[in-house]
Amino acid sequence: MSFLPDEDAEGLRAVVRGFLEKRSGLDEVRRLADAERGYNRDVWSQAAKELGLHGLVAPERLGGSEAGHIELGVVFEEMGAVLYGAPFLASIGFAATALLQLDPSGDQARDEYLPGIISGDTVATLAWAGPDLETSALDASAGPDGWTVGGTAATVLDGADADLILVAAGTPAGTSLFAVDPSAEGLIRTPLTTLDSTRRLARLEF
Repeated sequence: MSFLPDEDAEGLRAVVRGFLEKRSGLDEVRRLADAERGYNRDVWSQAAKELGLHGLVAPERLGGSEAGHIELGVVFEEMGAVLYGAPFLASIGFAATALLQLDPSGDQARDEYLPGIISGDTVATLAWAGPDLETSALDASAGPDGWTVGGTAATVLDGADADLILVAAGTPAGTSLFAVDPSAEGLIRTPLTTLDSTRRLARLEF
């Protein structure tokens, strides 16, 4: 099996490179790095709706194109080359991938959350505590009004501004994925100072 980009993937690379060179040049990156949001929402929306970058590996029935991770890797390479500051890694690399990796019982969650992520209307991120998702130190307990997530995720990519926070937390049945509304009572989102101003990090206390 080859993991090298084929002709189609290289064609995608050329399209993405041209788009980013035109809409996210170095001067624009520097300007946006000091802005409140850190990226241009119009460019973000265009990348999703016109280029279809946000749905590359998502199912067609949800608005994706069912391409492979090689194509997605090409997009990441080109975004990294220009220091693209939008939350593509958090929304697509982390959150969307986590939803796509759920077993068949996660179809309802995929149907509910992926269309907004794919269209660019929802900025999502993934939170956990510790070295990996499966051993996340966050916990979740069931109560009469639903589940409650507890603990602190020390570093969450785009955690301060995300519209949707997916949380990997431990339960009696094992680690599960929970969707948390950013306006949920008891959630504290604290932006962190970063060395790389194109990457927005936050501490989340649940």
